[in-house]
Amino acid sequence: MRARSVPAAKSSRGARVSRSEGARALEIDVDLGMMRESVSFQLRHASWAVHTAFAAQFADANVAVPRQYSVLYLIGSNPGISVKALAAAIGVDQSTLVPTLNVCEERGWIRRERGKPDRRVAALDLTAKGRSVLDGFQHMLRAHEARVTADLSEAERRQLLALLRKVRAGTTSKA
Repeated sequence: MRARSVPAAKSSRGARVSRSEGARALEIDVDLGMMRESVSFQLRHASWAVHTAFAAQFADANVAVPRQYSVLYLIGSNPGISVKALAAAIGVDQSTLVPTLNVCEERGWIRRERGKPDRRVAALDLTAKGRSVLDGFQHMLRAHEARVTADLSEAERRQLLALLRKVRAGTTSKA
């Protein structure tokens, strides 16, 4: 089901801010000006909204951030993955990922084993507890995804994913 359109509000400066641009913009009556058309600005705000919705969905599950879920999921899908490969897949550097790995290890969700040929490389695996926790998270993630894409048709959702991948590829190939 698609949400009905809500008329735009007019700010004191004369710029129109639609409800879809965020309740915060309406509450503080800010003229977004050229930021309304800024991909970077809109992506940041969309990311913040999705992150906030994720935190609410997973609040009772003892998962603080999407990165913890991503770590569990990717390790479960890639047993023995290295920290370097996992960090690259998530899109962060290794030093940023280590605190998340420490939390997951302290909770008994993952284990790190030193590689046999190269002891400097740690192989990451889920524990039985980690697999059980991940299995429990799957339905919550599906509910979260459904909620954040509720106003999109299936074709629009696929198009959004394709466009986001294209934006990401374009920024990383030019860096």
